Amino acid sequence: FNGNDLHNLNYDLTPASGRKNYVVRDGEILAYRDVAGAAEHFKWRAKIFLGKSYLLQLLNDVKVKLGATNTGSEVGSANESLPGYCYASKDDLENSFRIMEKLFLSMDDLSLHQLIVLSVPDKQQLLVNLPTTCDPVLVETRLAYITGNLGIPFVALLPRFRELNEELYFSGHLNLRGHSIVGEVLSNFLNSEPKLSE
Repeated sequence: FNGNDLHNLNYDLTPASGRKNYVVRDGEILAYRDVAGAAEHFKWRAKIFLGKSYLLQLLNDVKVKLGATNTGSEVGSANESLPGYCYASKDDLENSFRIMEKLFLSMDDLSLHQLIVLSVPDKQQLLVNLPTTCDPVLVETRLAYITGNLGIPFVALLPRFRELNEELYFSGHLNLRGHSIVGEVLSNFLNSEPKLSE
């Protein structure tokens, strides 16, 4: 996902207890040590404990839905009006892409070369009035380059999403229709890709 996943992948940007993060050091990919503070550790444990409560999950769903209904299409901050990668520094992005490249290589080996990389656009990438400093296809371009060099099939969902004049997101994540479009595009790709059908 081209939004916060690029940040979450880079532990230096979002240190969080309980999340697996990686760093590339001397050309090797390593699991990054947990440097999250005590407050982050407490918050993570509380989320795990409270997350087991079905009632609390329902209340959270109601809160999210009410929040989405009340705010409509309003933007809460300047950053939220841009794709997630537009306000990351160039160095941070480059580090995330290096980590991603190493992960793709390892995952492709583990899957016996059956890995397919799907790029799900950030909702804000679909806006037509992005500033010139924010390239709307930056991530797709880089992923196509990386996967092309590694010989890994790549599916960019941005073109298909742009064709549709539909709401495909809910609270920043894909809604049911969005997921069905992903399945449709992936199914079409699998049916037309000779490498994966051999």
